Amino acid sequence: MRSSDKQIRLYSRDADLSDQHILHSQTLPAPILVMSLLDNSLLVYTADNTLYHFLILPSKETIRLHLCGSISFVGIVQVPSRVRALSWLIPPAQKGELRDLTKLTEELGDPADDLIVATIIFLVDGKLVLLRPRRVSRCLDFDGS
Repeated sequence: MRSSDKQIRLYSRDADLSDQHILHSQTLPAPILVMSLLDNSLLVYTADNTLYHFLILPSKETIRLHLCGSISFVGIVQVPSRVRALSWLIPPAQKGELRDLTKLTEELGDPADDLIVATIIFLVDGKLVLLRPRRVSRCLDFDGS
């Protein structure tokens, strides 16, 4: 397995896709199966049955990813390789326009809580599966629909 199978690499659209032009790289512990880009969030689902939420933080000089959280779906999704697509719905009170870590206000939710309040949608074997994570004491549990 190539190390690039476990990395997300960000490049400028104006430069070649070569190692010397990498703006940011993020290594993950397992191969990536599905990625989904929604607003300034990147969702990454990996072969170890984990969903990662990254916030995309652009600046004038570069761009980087900030890990906001992750959830394991062990015991929920039986065969990770059968997941074909994923997305999520975040309540309007949780998100705001152009949200980033430097512009959080009381009106906007903390991006670290997005996975807790979101409804997560998986396409598994041609069937849509809705999951609503909820906090149970110090752990996350799921209310599957």
